[in-house]
Amino acid sequence: MFTTASKAGFLTTLYIVLVPILGIIIRHKTHWNTWVSVMIAAVGLYFLCIKDGFNVELGDLAVLVGAFFWACHILVIDFFVADLRQRDIIKLCVAQFLVAAALALFASPLFDGFFAHGSFDPAAIVAALPAILFTGVFSTGVAFTLQAIGQKGLNPTAASIIMSLESVFSLIFGMLLLGEILTMREALGCVLMFVAVRLSQKPVKEDKQVT
Repeated sequence: MFTTASKAGFLTTLYIVLVPILGIIIRHKTHWNTWVSVMIAAVGLYFLCIKDGFNVELGDLAVLVGAFFWACHILVIDFFVADLRQRDIIKLCVAQFLVAAALALFASPLFDGFFAHGSFDPAAIVAALPAILFTGVFSTGVAFTLQAIGQKGLNPTAASIIMSLESVFSLIFGMLLLGEILTMREALGCVLMFVAVRLSQKPVKEDKQVT
């Protein structure tokens, strides 16, 4: 509601940079390219989000907070699926969906105005039903299940690079379907964000790693 699909895609992709940083907490090793990527991403975020007077749009801030939780989710999935069979991975995904559905059911009145206005409009739910079903079935059910299964059998670097293409698709379809147009400043920010994402996944020699 408060940002564009194009910007949201690139900001969400920041989780690729956050994953190795958060991994330090659980004693994962990181490398010099991670810190360089962070600096490049910070500049990219400035061009994407910071307006005159250093104001950040509400939607941009919400997506950035979301990127932190996406990074946490990738680390958790990577930890749990390593020794699971495929049917157990699907059980794990179903458990995630049930928890997410319960939390969304609890939180929806907060955002749909029930507490603010003391009323609940069923027509609003009906109007939003296509978006709810698409998000629940495809973005959550299909996408996260395939992600969990793919992370088990795929090299983490390759998986991260593939998932980072989300930013490219969001830009393409934001322009094609929503008619979004990036300013030169925002386009530069997107380029820097994409460079940061790719650099953070660049293989480096073990003797260059730092903790």
